[in-house]
Amino acid sequence: MAEIRYTQKEMDQLLLSFIITADTREQNNNHILESFKARKRGYITRKLDFGDYSFFLPENESLGIPHDLHFSDELVIERKANLDELCGNLKVDNGERQRFKAEMLRKGDAKMMMVIETGGWEDLFGGNYRSKYSTTALAGSLLSFQHRYDLHLQFVPKNRMGEYIAYNFYYYLRDRLKTGFLGTKKEV
Repeated sequence: MAEIRYTQKEMDQLLLSFIITADTREQNNNHILESFKARKRGYITRKLDFGDYSFFLPENESLGIPHDLHFSDELVIERKANLDELCGNLKVDNGERQRFKAEMLRKGDAKMMMVIETGGWEDLFGGNYRSKYSTTALAGSLLSFQHRYDLHLQFVPKNRMGEYIAYNFYYYLRDRLKTGFLGTKKEV
């Protein structure tokens, strides 16, 4: 695939046009969708194979994009509302851990950002959550998953989650455009 360079104007046009995909199974995310609307960031709801959010560039023949370019196999965001939801995913005895592991395996080489809305490391180590999961077991499981599955963990306040998601995709795409990654624009 040939390296392709876009002008700044073309990059700006593409960066304004990307559309966020929210997984159909994602729940209690109205605050995120409202944030997208407020920022005039397009989004759709569609089933994702893994993760809760990803994005795509819609077809744009004038910029050499003959069909929608989906990035769900490159970058996804997995959102957890709080540490208790995370505990539910990592506990060994409830079957959710196996489902969570399977999701990590399905992602393959895709980068997954796990974002937790309520809580932080201080809350985790201090046991400031309702679950009976011990702080040592939770920290150990979480850190092991980070290393084993190349999981990128962030704690982001609930009122900033929509912004965080949109900015993450914006700067990922911006970096790819600057390095000529698309490979779909006809060279002149």
